[in-house]
Amino acid sequence: MNKMQSIRTPLKEWDIKINFGIKTGLNKALIIDDAIKERLAKEAPQSAAIIKPVLRGRDIRRYQANRAKFWLIYARKGIKINIYPAVYNYLQKHKKGLSKKSGTNQWYELLANISAESELAFKKEKLFWMDMSPHGRFAYSDSEMYSNDKAFVITGSFLKDLCAILNSAIVT
Repeated sequence: MNKMQSIRTPLKEWDIKINFGIKTGLNKALIIDDAIKERLAKEAPQSAAIIKPVLRGRDIRRYQANRAKFWLIYARKGIKINIYPAVYNYLQKHKKGLSKKSGTNQWYELLANISAESELAFKKEKLFWMDMSPHGRFAYSDSEMYSNDKAFVITGSFLKDLCAILNSAIVT
């Protein structure tokens, strides 16, 4: 470790940013499976615009993510949910649970407000990092993919190299 530290730039000086995964406020309502996604898209095709692929922390492995075919209803703050009637009707079934969360203006919105910079992180090259793991679990992705709050997202330069380093036995 001393040798690595003496010849390499410390991680804190790399050109990277670390973002949180998305806090939904109620995963059982806002994270859906393939069957529900397909039904909502069939009922109202415009629904597909706010249904995004999502990783949960447990889906993240060393070097890769094993996407378990779950989807996030990306109802960010300020969304006009009435233009997505199938999603709105689905979320109505969970209104009681969604209304209990705090920090949003509307009961159907995600718990945390997502900045434009954070939203962009899910659309570009990134590393996913599983929260609370005894071993390095960093997965590289260059496709649009979101994560829940059980993961972090790292964006920046040299991400493939960083993935290899962080997953290495010496760092673990």
